[in-house]
Amino acid sequence: MVPVVSEREISFDGARMRVLLGEDAGAGLTVLDEIAPPGMSPPPHAHVGVSETFYVLEGSYKFVVDGREQEVRSGELVSVPPGMTHSWTAGSHGARSLIFFVPGGMEGYFVELAHALSAAGDQPLEESFHARMRERYGTELRR
Repeated sequence: MVPVVSEREISFDGARMRVLLGEDAGAGLTVLDEIAPPGMSPPPHAHVGVSETFYVLEGSYKFVVDGREQEVRSGELVSVPPGMTHSWTAGSHGARSLIFFVPGGMEGYFVELAHALSAAGDQPLEESFHARMRERYGTELRR
């Protein structure tokens, strides 16, 4: 799927996001409406100095937070404090959630990633790009 980026719409790797509230609004948080395809799963990671909260609107996820696995369904919430290792896998029918980042600014990560993927076409992004992005947005890969 070709990445799409506009001021408020982002898509890549089968995921679609709408930025409902961004750092530019001065609200101190980012709110994303994300639709994740079945089986989508980021690697275990942590956000330094940023909390991330998921409110599941549709479908289900398997979350692993601080080594504890939990199935989360529509109407349930998961809150990940700053610095805590976490990952998730969208359920067999995909999932949709509102994602809250406090403080705001994390929408920039997804916008930059989608732009880079679009520019790269069929070529994979270099690890140096990912390392710069993790540093800029305070994200660490974890095991």
